[in-house]
Parts: sequence; structure tokens; C-alpha cells
Amino acid sequence: MNVFVLCTGRCGSSTFIEACHHIANYTSAHESRSSLLGAERLAYPAQHIEADNRLSWLLGRLDAAYGDSAFYVHLQRNHPDTAASFVSATRAASSRPTGVVASSWACPSRPTRWPWQWTIATPWTATSGYS
Repeated sequence: MNVFVLCTGRCGSSTFIEACHHIANYTSAHESRSSLLGAERLAYPAQHIEADNRLSWLLGRLDAAYGDSAFYVHLQRNHPDTAASFVSATRAASSRPTGVVASSWACPSRPTRWPWQWTIATPWTATSGYS
């Protein structure tokens, strides 16, 4: 049986795989085949745990390849912390959009200030009291 860890990215998937390295009867890797195409993309060895945020785009192909012999884990992290981590990683990589100054790129105190995240921020409004 193979285990596929579905995640958003910036949610602890690398740390999860580091912990999985201690499982004696499974191999484990993080985004190990993400650069491959076609059938090779999903050609994981038996008894393998793979974490890759892109796997959620390939669920139909995963089901066709592994069927009932796969187990899926949905790794989640608090939404605001995930968003803040993406912003921090983007800043660290110096890949800010042209014309954005560092002070305006800092993490805001409220997620709803990010207009590009509105569809994610809407559920927070209902459950967490953000307005």
C-alpha cells in the first residue's frame, strides 16, 4: 500500500516526511517525482509515502494507478498561518511583484486585507469573527 499526503504547501509536509523516515517498512519522500511527466510522474515504489501539494491535481490519475491500494492523508494547517508562511517565503525568495514595497508586503494582522485571498478569507469571517 502507498500513502499519498495531500496538502496545500507551507503546511508542514517536509516535516511530516522527515518523521516518516523513521517508519521501517516504508520509504518516504517529499515532491520526489514532481519534475517528471506522463506515467513516470506517478510511478512510486510499493510501500512508499509521498507528500506533494501537486498530487491533489492528479487524484483521477492516482486512483487509476493505485485504486484501493492507496491511502490518502490530508495534511492541514491553520489558514492564516499558511498564508503568512507563503508571504514570508515569497519575501525571502525576493520574488515580490514589481512596484511592491517591502512595508506593504508585510503580513497584515487580518487575512481579509489580502484581496487575492478573498475566497479563502470568506469562511474565516463566518467562523472566526473577522470582519
